[in-house]
Amino acid sequence: MKNLALYREYRPKTFDEVIGQDHITKTLTNQIKTNTVSHAYLFCGTRGTGKTSTAKIFAKAVNCENNQNGSPCYRCNTCESLKDNSSLDILEIDAASNNRVDEIRDLREKVKYPPVNGKYKVYIIDEVHMLTDSAYNALLKTLEEPPKHVIFILCTTEVHKLPQTILSRCMRFDFKLVSLLNLTKLLEKIFTEKNIKYETEALHLIASRGEGSVRDTLSIADLCVSFSQNNITYKSVLEALGSSSTESLTNIANSIIENDGEKLLTSIESLATSGKNFNILGKELVNHFKTLLVIKTVKNAKEFLKMPQDLFDDLSSQANKISAEELLNIMTKLTSIETQLKFSINPRTLIEITLLSLLNIEKKTEFVEKKTKIESLNEISFQKTENLEILSTKNVNNDDKNLKVSNIDDDVFDKKTISTDKLEAQKSVAKILKNLRENNLYLLSSIFQDLKNVEIKDNLLKISFENENYKEILLKTDNKNKINDIIKEDNLLVEYYFKKVIEEKSTIDKLKEKFNNIEIKE
Repeated sequence: MKNLALYREYRPKTFDEVIGQDHITKTLTNQIKTNTVSHAYLFCGTRGTGKTSTAKIFAKAVNCENNQNGSPCYRCNTCESLKDNSSLDILEIDAASNNRVDEIRDLREKVKYPPVNGKYKVYIIDEVHMLTDSAYNALLKTLEEPPKHVIFILCTTEVHKLPQTILSRCMRFDFKLVSLLNLTKLLEKIFTEKNIKYETEALHLIASRGEGSVRDTLSIADLCVSFSQNNITYKSVLEALGSSSTESLTNIANSIIENDGEKLLTSIESLATSGKNFNILGKELVNHFKTLLVIKTVKNAKEFLKMPQDLFDDLSSQANKISAEELLNIMTKLTSIETQLKFSINPRTLIEITLLSLLNIEKKTEFVEKKTKIESLNEISFQKTENLEILSTKNVNNDDKNLKVSNIDDDVFDKKTISTDKLEAQKSVAKILKNLRENNLYLLSSIFQDLKNVEIKDNLLKISFENENYKEILLKTDNKNKINDIIKEDNLLVEYYFKKVIEEKSTIDKLKEKFNNIEIKE
C-alpha cells in the first residue's frame, strides 16, 4: 500500500478531530443538530488550519442519515457512498484553475439538478479569491438565492480580495492559527501511535516551526521522521530543517559580545561554505538573541523555551555576558534589515556589514552618552528661581513620610556655580542609574537620564529637571518605595527640583489688572 503523508493520513474525519477551531465546529454542529444550516458559508484563514477539511466534514454531516452529535457516522448508506470522495453530491472546485466566467456559468446551470443520494448538494469552492471579476458577477445571483438543496462553502486564505457583494451573502467563519500546545499534543499522539521515539523538546521545535499550521507541522514531522529514522531528537530536527547549528549562532553571538571581528568573519565564512541561505540566517540570529533576552529577563525561561538542559545552560552562560539593553539594540539592528535582505543582490555582504557595525557599538554609544552628560554637567549652575518646587527624599526607610513635597527656602540654591562636589554628584547619579537598570526600572532610569542639574552640598544631592511631568511619576507610591530601596544605604538626602511653566498673561489681562479690571473692548 502506498505510504500517505502524515497530513493526509491524519486529516480529521469528524468535528471532534478538528484542532483549535472550537468556535467554528460548535456552531456548525449546532446548526446540523437543529436543522438550521445556511445556504452559503465562507471559511477564511491561514493555510493548514482546517478550512477544506471542515468543509468536507460539514458536507458529509448534512447528508448523513444518522449523524453523531453533528458529525457524520460513516456507517449509513450515504456515508458509505461518500467515503472515497467520489460522490456526485459533494463537489470540490479549485477556483485557481477554474476561475473563468464560463466555469461559473456551467456551475450555475448544474445547481438546479437535485442531489443523487443525499439531502443536499454541496459545492466547495477552494481558493475562491482567484475568481475573476466577471466570474464573481456570474456567481452572485446563484449565491444569494440558490435552490433549497444546494449549499455553497467558499474557502480562501485571502479574504480581503473578495468583493463585498460576496461577503455579504455568506456566513463567515475565521479559522485561527493553532496553538503550540495543541500542535505538540497532536505530534505526541501520532508518534506514540507509530512507535516513534522522540524528545519532548524536539516536538516543541517542530510545532513552533509549523507556525500555527497543522499541515505545515505534519509535513515537517514527516521530514524529521525520515531523517531521524524513528528517533527524533532536538539536534536531528535542526539538522533536518537545515537550520544553523546552535554552535554556529553561539559563535557569532560571542564574536559580537567579545568584539572579535576576525572570529565573526570566520564564522560567517564557515556558514557560507556550507551553503547557508543568509536570508534565513538573519531570522535565526534574531531568534537567537531573542532567546538570550528571554533567558535574561524571564524567571521561568527554561519552561518557556522548552530546550534541552545542556543547551539552556550554554545559552544562559552567554546571556550573562551581555546586558538586556545591548540585546534589544542588537535585535533592533538585525530586524531593521530583514526587508533589505529579501531584495538584496548580495545578502551575505549586508549581513557582514550589519554584524561588524555591532562590534563596540554599545560601548561607543555609552561613551558618547556619558561624555555628553559630563559636558552638560560641567556647565550646570544652580540659581534661585521662583518657578521651582522641591521634592525631598530621605533614605531612612520606605515609609511614605520620607518622600514629601515642600516649598523652597530662600537659601536652597547656591547662587554660585558648582565646584568641588561635582564629581561626587555625578558618581551618585551614576550609581542610582546603575541600580535602576539592574532592577529593570527602565522608566525611572530614563527620567534620571533626563536630569538638568546636579550637585552635592551639605549632604544634599540636588537633582533638577525641566520637565514637571516627572513629578507625578516620582510621587507614585511604588516609585517612591523603589527609589528608597535603592538609596537606603547612602547617607545623602535627595532633593528633586521641577521647573514650573507659568503661562504669560495676555496684554489685555495685564491692562485689566493695571486699571482695576476696567472693561476693555476686544
